[in-house]
Amino acid sequence: MIRCASFRRNPRGGVEEEQLHVLVELVGSISLSPSNDRWAWLLGSSGEFSVHSARTFIDDILLPFVGDVTRWVKVVPIKVNILAWKVCLDKLPTRLNLSLRGIDIPSIICPNCGLAGESCSHLFYSCNLARTLWRKIARWWEIDIPDFSCYEEWIAWFKTTRFSKAQKEMLEGVFYVMWWMIWKFRNQVLFGSSHPRMELLFDDIVSYSFTWCSNRCKNNIDWISWMKCPKSISL
Repeated sequence: MIRCASFRRNPRGGVEEEQLHVLVELVGSISLSPSNDRWAWLLGSSGEFSVHSARTFIDDILLPFVGDVTRWVKVVPIKVNILAWKVCLDKLPTRLNLSLRGIDIPSIICPNCGLAGESCSHLFYSCNLARTLWRKIARWWEIDIPDFSCYEEWIAWFKTTRFSKAQKEMLEGVFYVMWWMIWKFRNQVLFGSSHPRMELLFDDIVSYSFTWCSNRCKNNIDWISWMKCPKSISL
């Protein structure tokens, strides 16, 4: 209870008296602890600071959120699925993401084309290298693939494709392998001792995806049929 004696002067009635009653109602239910004041970290349940909680808080602010559920494709290895999951969430350490996190880097330009900032959307969809690979996969599978600018556009299109369940999983696995190969190529450009050959990328996508899909599919997949058109393979 607030006592008038604790003020320098008593309320003069009217507005002051009304404000006093409002103040009493606001603080009346507050009970102060007799313990000493201390610092508490509100981002963790323990009240103790942790780097993980700070990193999660920063990433949630700076990096976009994708509400789609995690897509796991059984016909490709775990490492490829993990990279695809990071593409979906834009969690890869692209040059733009590193810059947004306050890391000082010499350039944010895409190392594959040198024409735009290196974001996930650019690297895997808009970059000239990526679009060349998208077109080659479209011809290989004998399907129409439009130009995409981001993951959301790709997944919206992919959900409308009409294939059997096994064929659709295999096609999605090929896209995951393509992203994996683009990221691997990018890292070789930046950190490798020699410059990788761009013209071999599509051949590697065909070869790696065949090896992984054929080893993980229940039915046998013929290499010749795979090279000609995978969608013609009966699964």
